[in-house]
Amino acid sequence: MKHILKIIIVILALGCTKEIDFADDFDFKVLGINNDLIFIGTQKQIQIDMENVNAQKDHQYMIYFETIEGYLDVIYNGETWIAKKQYPYNPLQNKFSVRPKTTGTIKFKLVVSSGATIKEDIFQIYCTDSDFEFNFNASASNSSPTLAEPVTIVLNLEKVGLSEDSFTLKFENDKTGFLLKQNDTLETAKPISIKTGENILIYHPRQGERHLLTFEVTNSKEMTKQVIIPLDIQTPVFELTLPYNPMNNIREAVAHGFSLVFSKFYPYLNHQVKFTPKYSSSITDSSNKAIPNNTFVELEIPKDGVCWFKYTPLQSNSLQDQVTITIKDQSQNIQEFIMIVNIVAKPKITNVKVFQTTSNGKVRTEYDIANVIVENAGVGAYLEEYQFQILNKTTSNWDTFNLKTNVILDDYQISYLQNYKYWQQPYRARIKDNYGTWSDYWEGTF
Repeated sequence: MKHILKIIIVILALGCTKEIDFADDFDFKVLGINNDLIFIGTQKQIQIDMENVNAQKDHQYMIYFETIEGYLDVIYNGETWIAKKQYPYNPLQNKFSVRPKTTGTIKFKLVVSSGATIKEDIFQIYCTDSDFEFNFNASASNSSPTLAEPVTIVLNLEKVGLSEDSFTLKFENDKTGFLLKQNDTLETAKPISIKTGENILIYHPRQGERHLLTFEVTNSKEMTKQVIIPLDIQTPVFELTLPYNPMNNIREAVAHGFSLVFSKFYPYLNHQVKFTPKYSSSITDSSNKAIPNNTFVELEIPKDGVCWFKYTPLQSNSLQDQVTITIKDQSQNIQEFIMIVNIVAKPKITNVKVFQTTSNGKVRTEYDIANVIVENAGVGAYLEEYQFQILNKTTSNWDTFNLKTNVILDDYQISYLQNYKYWQQPYRARIKDNYGTWSDYWEGTF
């Protein structure tokens, strides 16, 4: 029993002697790290102090790290280490840095070796994104604008953390409208780069009702902040006046221009017009394109707000027509007007008498076309031209006789020499008034 104890004591003694001979016994401690709060992406300096070192000054130490939970970089002398790879360590250069790569708790192990002796310890840090915190808010210059008013949107972005960061902005809206940033239209739901500070945007609503504008800012760490701006868009009402050119003395079958004058309108809104005349008429636009009656058609309003049309009465059953004009925009604002049209009918021959005269018991060689009676001539109307046509039996052509005159429309008489080529031939007569309107033909036979 005594021999066994001696052997054990000798072995222990020999072990201690070996550590002293090889001078590889040591301890180490790490300063400035345990349970410290570190911001992601930033470097935190730590210090490794060797303790109880029984070694020569030039003894070589090796060190490496291994992550247990989370991820981080270890930096020594400007070099970023690779996990689990051993690197030489000089105790006289004991400054290290750690740089977290993930948030939350990070656990890692440091292992130091002197050759025969290995010492290790586990450390824990807590990493947060607070170094990348930022403030974001937005405001509108007018929360209840009309469609005519662009809205100024002010975005304020403030970086709170110390880390370098970058930001993107994403815009969405639930109604029709577009957003301008320095005259460039922003696409909805498409991120764009945005700088810190004040950012000025201009929103142009194109639809009434409430608009919800959503602005979302995201930083380089995918942290987002969102602001929703409600805008109650007031639908503007256009204002117009009826034609300033009066619709008086409108000649039947003659086109007469008239206009609708918009004293207030919004060019980006779609407008439509409908004309509903009481009697038969034709209405065309400024390009002479026919507009169907009682049908809405697109209305393009020029910059000066004056829309030109032409109205042509096609019948004179009534000397006054009523045209209902209806205007509406895309917001279903509707205005309706009645345009009174005072129509002057075209001249009308109501009777032409053809007879012979005699002298001394003999038939005269003239035929008199007499008693040309005209009605619906209108105020101030007079006969400007008389046209008489006879079918020439020898040529089968109409021979035309025009007489210029300026007599007041009344009974009128004109004579033509009798000629065999006109005997028992058809004739027709018509008159034109000073408005340039011809009557219908009066037809008969000699």
